[in-house]
Amino acid sequence: MKKILFFLLLTLAARPAFPQEPEHPLTFNGVPMGGPIDEFVSEMEKRGLKLSDWNLEHADWSLKYMTGDFAGFLCNLTISPMFGKTWLILVSFPEYKSWEPLQIIYEGLQKKLIDKYGEPAEVVEEFRTDRQPETDSMRMAALHADQCRYFTRFDFDRQSIELSINNYRGDSVYVNYISLRYLTSIPEIGVINDPETDTIPAAENSVRNNNQ
Repeated sequence: MKKILFFLLLTLAARPAFPQEPEHPLTFNGVPMGGPIDEFVSEMEKRGLKLSDWNLEHADWSLKYMTGDFAGFLCNLTISPMFGKTWLILVSFPEYKSWEPLQIIYEGLQKKLIDKYGEPAEVVEEFRTDRQPETDSMRMAALHADQCRYFTRFDFDRQSIELSINNYRGDSVYVNYISLRYLTSIPEIGVINDPETDTIPAAENSVRNNNQ
């Protein structure tokens, strides 16, 4: 568990820093990111989210876990501060056993994000199989074999939002879900958006362990 969490922080933190804050910080649930973590958690609680009893505290970093309604779904939130400021928020949506609801929810969230933020910086929606899967079971098989990449990324002012379809294998069964990541920059540490090195599943590992 500690190795997973250390990998999360190392993966997202090991990048060049920017000296200034973004002019317009990202907001989550109407609350600006980049401020003190305790104030952010308090604002989330006012909006009906509940702070988990299972949170991690360390001398240099911490993780806060919350559950509650977001975008009409009961979601799990992982909030990762840096230097006491709200830096990374990972939203984990409910699990599904078939492809159709995953795609429907992904496309619905994608449309909402485009309506709010404009055209994304990058969209990848592909199956890396010998031939295009034609059935739900074939699409799920490709997802489980890591032959499916579905993500949409928005970049602005040294910040990013990324929507993706994910899966992992736990207790001999596959868990399939959608995640939404909000990442801002603060003076102490910056953000570079590189889909090949920004490892969203690493962050989601912490959510998995919290849910199991």
